[in-house]
Amino acid sequence: MPRTCTVCRNVCRQAIEAALIAGTPFRRISSEYVVSESAVRRHAARHLPARLAKAKEAEELADAGSLLAQVRSLQEKALSILAAAEKAGELRTALMGVREARECLLLLARITGELERAKNPYADLSDAELLARITGLQGFSSEKTQP
Repeated sequence: MPRTCTVCRNVCRQAIEAALIAGTPFRRISSEYVVSESAVRRHAARHLPARLAKAKEAEELADAGSLLAQVRSLQEKALSILAAAEKAGELRTALMGVREARECLLLLARITGELERAKNPYADLSDAELLARITGLQGFSSEKTQP
């Protein structure tokens, strides 16, 4: 049966890995955390890259979640401004609110993968044309489309 990495088993594993990431010399780490220098070298070569990759992936997922939350917040704000403009009878402002809400909707669809351009049969359409087809609106776009 293979032996378990002594650094992985060490109660100070996170501190050892932090020291490795910071570039602390192997010898200093081994003396500070009472593990062999060769164990620190092996751990750095075999286990640290995989853990760093997982951490990077988790960080990217967290960033994507944050981006999604920000876009949703912008969409809510655009919709509330739209409602206020409609209530006040400010049609020009309401139309701009519709445009911004539409852009947020399209951005959300792209972020969540609902509009995969590569697999979308309407990939050659502009955003306005695509939205017009989705919602069934006619004459929404100023661009002419071919049937």
